[in-house]
Amino acid sequence: PYKGELSLKSLKVGDIAQQDFYAPYSFPVKKSDKELTRERQIAMHSVYPYFSYNGNVRDSVFNLLDSLDISDKVRRNIKKTLHRVYNWLIVQNKNLLTADSAVVIINSNERLYPTTYFRDVSYALNYIDKKSYTFYPMDSVKRALFENITDQYVIPNCAYMKDFTEKKRKKAASGISETLTLVEKGEKIFSKGDTINSLIKRKLISMYDTRKVEFKGSLWQMPWTRRAIFLTLIIAFLSILYLFDPVKIFQIDRAVSVGVVYLLIIVAYNIVVRNNFNQFYTFIPFAGLLLSIVMGENDTFFFVFLISSILSIYAGSKVSVLLYNLLVGFSSILSSRTVKNRFAIYFAFLIIFVLELFLSFLFTRGFSQATVININSLAINSVVSSLVSVLLFMGTLPIYERISNNVTDFWLLELSNLNHPLLKELSERAPGTFTHSVSVGNLAAVASDSIKANSLLARVASYYHDIGKMKHPSFFIENQSGENPHDLLSPEMSASVIIGHVKDGVEMAQKYRLPMDIIRVIQTHHGKSVLKPFYQKALDLKKDVDIDSFRYPGPLPASKEESIVMLADSIDAAVRTLKSPSDKAVKELIARIISQKIEEGELDNSNLTLLEISRIGQAFFKMAKSIAHPRVEYPNANNNSKDSA
Repeated sequence: PYKGELSLKSLKVGDIAQQDFYAPYSFPVKKSDKELTRERQIAMHSVYPYFSYNGNVRDSVFNLLDSLDISDKVRRNIKKTLHRVYNWLIVQNKNLLTADSAVVIINSNERLYPTTYFRDVSYALNYIDKKSYTFYPMDSVKRALFENITDQYVIPNCAYMKDFTEKKRKKAASGISETLTLVEKGEKIFSKGDTINSLIKRKLISMYDTRKVEFKGSLWQMPWTRRAIFLTLIIAFLSILYLFDPVKIFQIDRAVSVGVVYLLIIVAYNIVVRNNFNQFYTFIPFAGLLLSIVMGENDTFFFVFLISSILSIYAGSKVSVLLYNLLVGFSSILSSRTVKNRFAIYFAFLIIFVLELFLSFLFTRGFSQATVININSLAINSVVSSLVSVLLFMGTLPIYERISNNVTDFWLLELSNLNHPLLKELSERAPGTFTHSVSVGNLAAVASDSIKANSLLARVASYYHDIGKMKHPSFFIENQSGENPHDLLSPEMSASVIIGHVKDGVEMAQKYRLPMDIIRVIQTHHGKSVLKPFYQKALDLKKDVDIDSFRYPGPLPASKEESIVMLADSIDAAVRTLKSPSDKAVKELIARIISQKIEEGELDNSNLTLLEISRIGQAFFKMAKSIAHPRVEYPNANNNSKDSA
């Protein structure tokens, strides 16, 4: 449509124009992604975060305090402390204050406050901790009681209005124009002799982007029948996935992973076709390695068949490309079984490289008319293809783990390091609990192996299942060396502290971004069991006792690994209380604990069969014999129960 089209395309910044050039049509010059992103971020950051103030929080808290069975002096100290706390604007986390000020909506009125007016829950808890030393400088038990009660009533009175704030910010960002300038038809873009600068180059790029560029790949040049095959393959993949595993198709993390891998492979092979690169250059191994972990082997086999068929269409319906990608893809899926540590990745790379080199040579020799084969070129292509696939796998797997919060063996191996900050802190603050957790991990791993469950998950989750005890370590028997603080507390208060270690553990795990599989174990390792020693103690003091006040909140274990950790937790504690740990006594104790859990319905959602439960019991017995030793008990504690700890 205009002179010099091909030469214009190759112009670079600094070149000298050989002729005048006018815009053949009107087109916008768009801002770069970097410019647009920066301007939108500036616009969004100019919008202050919004909070909703609830002035009734303090009154509600004080009413609850009035109903507590505590001394008037303690109540006055708590109210005095909380009165000071609730004079602040309290938010859950100060990270929510993303600007130097924030808007607080009070009775439908908006008021702007500097961030110095705000305090977060952590600040309030630290303040309470300091006040406890003011009230009880020499009495650690009363200080712990004061902190435990007061901490529970620190509730933010300013709630972050996330949706409202995001709506305001998106509105501000959407108001930023994507257009840098508009070039009208006939407007001179440059004159003969002009030096091509960055703005002129951007105008030329925008002009070409505005034109309708026809896709040059082989797929869109095929007859409609072949396009129909392309569509049918996609529909078939989704249909079979829905038919055999309907849950996975609705899991966002898996759907996104499949979509990203699919687009990456298609775009990469489109570049290969457009530039006449070697037709056996592919990222199929990356799909096999990653998706076998994300989706499982069966679904990945079918995905590889789908994508291999599509790539063969891109290449011109070549059976050699189909067979090559199928074999390379299937081998990468099988090699993923061996990828259980970082070093094994090198072995997977070697397998994929050797197979790619062999197949590319074989199919080039068998399906082409070439009389001379450049083996060096094939080797380079195989190295690049296999190496890039493996590097992509290593780079994207940690991202997938963190975004989806789905645990993999790699992540579990990282968490199994006893120098992990949480485990190191546990060993320092609650050494008894740390020793118990490691022992539970050994029991759980052996039991998991006996029924082919995930022993690595069971072991690592056991390490973290009691991290909540770090908050009040002296309240748990394995960390006591003398005075028992429960002797000074009511049964209800003792139960509250003990049960609270589950909630505290979940909060710590979330703070350290542990995977959901481990958080589930922390939540379920006591199920909905009752703290029988303290419940019985309460019954001895008064008849009217609410048993739910002494019951763990649950939920019940919903997987084999969660159930195994629950049983291992109880058995490890109970075995240590045996005064005469004979084989018979250990075996009877394990059987009694398992039977009790079954009768109480703690294993109803576990998916364990009776045969598996029997094998788990046998595995526990073999390991428990070596860990049985005397252990101090809580007063009136049952020898066969861990509920008191």
